[in-house]
Amino acid sequence: PKETAGPKTSTKIGITVAENSSDLMKRYSLKERKGLVVMDVQRGSEGNALGVQPGDVILEINKKPLNNVSDWERIMASKGKTLAMLISRGGQTLFISAE
Repeated sequence: PKETAGPKTSTKIGITVAENSSDLMKRYSLKERKGLVVMDVQRGSEGNALGVQPGDVILEINKKPLNNVSDWERIMASKGKTLAMLISRGGQTLFISAE
């Protein structure tokens, strides 16, 4: 059987995200098809301080939609001091911001 590589991931501010997939939708019981799925949050990191949790789906950062890991890396590289995230958690949409 052909082995499938895991999803492409990236870690910034202590948050590890992966591109959404049917496997992740099943694993975390997600309804969202878009955005990036939070796989891990490092304790004591900026992401942890923001309250981001594994299983969250980050839909937007600073009003820019996230479609893939490249979007995440590009937006995080140019985010400046303000960080505003639109997150889907358990079917509810949350807005988290930090300065």
